[in-house]
Amino acid sequence: MDALAEANYAAQEVDSAIRIGGDVALGVDVDEEGLEDEWRTLVQDIGTDGITTQTLDLPSAPTTSVRTGPGEPEKQQLPSL
Repeated sequence: MDALAEANYAAQEVDSAIRIGGDVALGVDVDEEGLEDEWRTLVQDIGTDGITTQTLDLPSAPTTSVRTGPGEPEKQQLPSL
């Protein structure tokens, strides 16, 4: 039952964040001080939960150009403006 209550609370938080984002996009006035206070509280909560960040070892992006395969038209360079 606790898991269900926690999931419901998380869903309400997400819904609230989406609504705030929509209001910001539409230019509705937002209480920035209240948002900053909530942000600080969330950061403190994350810090006290013992959540650690993990660095991922990701491969680097390719540096070579893409070659066309058989039957594909050759890619043309677009003229510069």
